[in-house]
Amino acid sequence: MEKEFICFGEMLWDMLPTGKMPGGAPMNVAIHLAYAGRKASVISRVGHDNLGMELVSFLQEKEVDT
Repeated sequence: MEKEFICFGEMLWDMLPTGKMPGGAPMNVAIHLAYAGRKASVISRVGHDNLGMELVSFLQEKEVDT
């Protein structure tokens, strides 16, 4: 049976001079697990605004469950 990884914690936007970058250690770990072909999910909370919805869309593009 394949193990699923669940990452719990913050997801955020790093607002840099060059533009915004999605960040937060738990989210980054989940994305790298997905890159490695593992099933990964993130448990977090985001705002009900454009920035929050962008984070959810970003994870969906990376094939990380939310």
